[in-house]
Amino acid sequence: MEQEITALLTGHTQLGYLVLFLGAFLETSAFVGLLVPGETLIVVAGLLASQGILRIEYVLLCAAIGAVCGDSVSYVIGAVYGERLLTKASGRFFIKKSYLSEAKSFYTRHGGKAVFFGRFVGWLRAVVPLLAGISHMRYPRFLFFDVYGCALWALLFSMLGFVLGSGWRTILAAMHRLGLEGAIVIGLLVLAWYLLHKRRLGRHAVSRFDAALSAQFPSSWRFLKARFEAGSAYGLSLTFSLIVLALAIAGFGQIADQWREHEYLYHLDHTVHAYMAAHAAAGATQLASWVSKLGSAYVLLAMAVGLAVYLVRKHELWMAFKLSHAFLFGEAFLYLAKFFFERGRPAGSLIEASAMSFPSGHAFNAMLAFGFLTYVVITLAKGEIARFFVPSVSVLVILGVGLSRLYLGTHWFTDVIGGYAAALAWLTLSIVVGSVLQNVLARSP
Repeated sequence: MEQEITALLTGHTQLGYLVLFLGAFLETSAFVGLLVPGETLIVVAGLLASQGILRIEYVLLCAAIGAVCGDSVSYVIGAVYGERLLTKASGRFFIKKSYLSEAKSFYTRHGGKAVFFGRFVGWLRAVVPLLAGISHMRYPRFLFFDVYGCALWALLFSMLGFVLGSGWRTILAAMHRLGLEGAIVIGLLVLAWYLLHKRRLGRHAVSRFDAALSAQFPSSWRFLKARFEAGSAYGLSLTFSLIVLALAIAGFGQIADQWREHEYLYHLDHTVHAYMAAHAAAGATQLASWVSKLGSAYVLLAMAVGLAVYLVRKHELWMAFKLSHAFLFGEAFLYLAKFFFERGRPAGSLIEASAMSFPSGHAFNAMLAFGFLTYVVITLAKGEIARFFVPSVSVLVILGVGLSRLYLGTHWFTDVIGGYAAALAWLTLSIVVGSVLQNVLARSP
């Protein structure tokens, strides 16, 4: 199939772009998309762009615009004809009218996330826009999340071919497996929710279990339940934060032990470094250098100042305290960690880099800055778009910075994931310390 796709794209340049547009359009069209290999088409186009046969910016535009148009057509079909067809089929295929009202309710609450994440799961990509139309999800809202998802989808798969070259097949196969596994997990979660929430299975057993423990261990069980109470000062949010903190600290320690004891991750370091060096390309190096700057100390400082001004103007002084604790003491912690471990950098990096290698300062800064930005938006923002857009972009930036450092050869793989783990631990600690102090001082007379 790859040879036929390559022949289509290279036969005539303008025709190649048209084929790319139609492939992305048809892959996202209702049900037809299940038969069209759009992802492979885009990856091969990215590979041809790295060889100078196609232009990468046109590949991105054709793929993204084709996907948005295909999704919009599916949405319109669902909005105009979907409900009518479902009504006619309700008796024949056991589709209850109540299912349609539940679908509308779901898309009202979670439609944006469904449209975005459905873009990255093969079989969902072909049906989610249709269901959004049937549920009468507002088109402007649908279009925002669809354009965002299509743009990232086109960027991801075109860059897969552009950056990795011939190595794209292995990565694409792994992504397809993850997509299938993710779809299975989603299906199981939906089934569990339906059985527990709608059918109320297990409610009686849980009530009996709670009553038995309350009678046997009244004080201990009451204390434990309070730790998982949503909205409480020392409830679920604090418990979740402490679990994340413990896992991050344990992960950082395990990563450090792995490379110091020359265990599995140490050998993976050299495998990843060799793979990145073998697939270096001039265009990708320039892109990686730009992305890498998003994890620099200058970006961290700029974000710290901007967030501090915003929080003070919003009178969120405790949030500003958490910010200062995370950023100021975080950089001191990073310096001490580099001094303690004294790990040298890989040889043959594509750009000049100084200081010690473990943990990666750029990965640490990206996780700290964009992680705290995500925390601020989730805590303070009201709108669905902001609460979804900012965290998702932050995750992409964090991962992009780490990948760029690996590609440029300035860090080992364990440096990057060690930087992520250290920053996550410090960020969580700052949030916990600020929250506990705020609650203690609020209760004091």
